[in-house]
Amino acid sequence: MKINNILDIIRDLNDQSEKMIILKYENIMVYIFSFSTLFLGSIANFLGMYFIFKQDIKVTLINSLFLLGFSLLFKIFSTIVSNENFKSYIFTFLLCCVLVFTVVRFYYFIGPTVWTISLILVMISMVRIKKSMLTIMSLTIFLLGSYVWYLSYPFSMGAIYYVAQNVSFAILFIITAAIHKINTNRYYCIKKQFQKNKEMTFLYKETKSSEKRIKHIAYHDHLTGLPNRLYLSEQLNHSIFLSSRMKKMLAIMFLDLDNFKIINTTMGHDIGDQLLVEVSKRLVTTLRKCDTVARIGGDEFVILINYIYDIDYINVISEKVIKCFNEPFKFNNREYFVTTSLGVAIYPTDGETAEVLIKNADIAMYQAKEKGKNKYEFYSPVVKDSVKY
Repeated sequence: MKINNILDIIRDLNDQSEKMIILKYENIMVYIFSFSTLFLGSIANFLGMYFIFKQDIKVTLINSLFLLGFSLLFKIFSTIVSNENFKSYIFTFLLCCVLVFTVVRFYYFIGPTVWTISLILVMISMVRIKKSMLTIMSLTIFLLGSYVWYLSYPFSMGAIYYVAQNVSFAILFIITAAIHKINTNRYYCIKKQFQKNKEMTFLYKETKSSEKRIKHIAYHDHLTGLPNRLYLSEQLNHSIFLSSRMKKMLAIMFLDLDNFKIINTTMGHDIGDQLLVEVSKRLVTTLRKCDTVARIGGDEFVILINYIYDIDYINVISEKVIKCFNEPFKFNNREYFVTTSLGVAIYPTDGETAEVLIKNADIAMYQAKEKGKNKYEFYSPVVKDSVKY
């Protein structure tokens, strides 16, 4: 059987008193050793007494069944009794009963040396160090000692035997108290270390959580939650590197809301901010998960489209973005109609760096505005010369 780790007990019972924590740990130890010893003892008694020493089958069975019954009682009370203090008294009472049974039933077979068996059971109870329990155990042993002395008279063991016996048990209980003190101190040391580790773990988690929050603030727009210019720049550089190795195209779409300044002026900045949030949500749901939507300032958004195989696909995505503004934006029980102008720059034909691609997509967007807005335009050198900022 596996002995529970004391740290598990601390975790389970850290809201209870220190004594109850130690008591639960002691009860577990007593149960494990007592149940195992008595269960194996019942089997060993039957095999040894009947097959080796040829003892009467009825007497052998009774002794083995009693030992088995005691082991099952430890199991039952360990399971059904939840109060650790009450459970501790039950275990002490059961250990006393086992001592009495061992001396009474086995004395006539092995004589005064029956104490050797009893000594094993007493050692099992070494963790029972409450004063009341020591009193009970000591009283039981004293009475049994007197009983053994009475029965052992024909053996003529001599007074020195009984004096040595009582001194041995006195020493045993002194050692028991010392062991309990050592175990208690060990528990407090482990608990102190556990609390220290717990505090260190908490500080580590807090630090990691703070780092994540700081990183999120640094790389995301505070209003919409979308990636910002810094995030876009790093992501675009990474995508350019992958596209150059995979021989694929990528597209940058520079998007600007048409007449957004009028909305801000007439409706107020709160409505304008709410509109930007709703636009962000619609763009994200319109595009693929592998694409990036970033807000780089005001009403300007940049879309990064990865893994492009042909120009027709860019046309499809551009049309999809323009059409997603056909439906009005609804909030505060009102509908707001907004359109957008879109400029597209393609890697590697329209630029091989993040800065150049964003700049050329911006130029193409202005060309779309000059042509009437609510449409998209591809960048070309001709567009660059004709655009008026």
